[in-house]
Amino acid sequence: MVAGVKIKFFERPTENELHFMRLAAEELTKDTFSVEISKSDDLPKIASVIFRMKNEAQYKVVDRVALTFKRLIPFYSDMTIWFKQEKVYYEDRNRKTEQ
Repeated sequence: MVAGVKIKFFERPTENELHFMRLAAEELTKDTFSVEISKSDDLPKIASVIFRMKNEAQYKVVDRVALTFKRLIPFYSDMTIWFKQEKVYYEDRNRKTEQ
């Protein structure tokens, strides 16, 4: 499955904070090449990371995901975690790029 974590920081995220987001995602995936970090100029205080995880029930992994990110990034305003099945995620992504 594909997991995503969006973090709203108090200020624009530093390169160090983005690095720790990558490290957190790499702890949760076996495919470190699947980790993608993004930030937007439109929303400068928000950064997102997307990565692949082993298919498990979401309720079983959500706490592990949250605790991993909280341990490495203790100071933030808000965190959102989401999950999608890989096939659905990549179909949605391909559809957006075709438009």
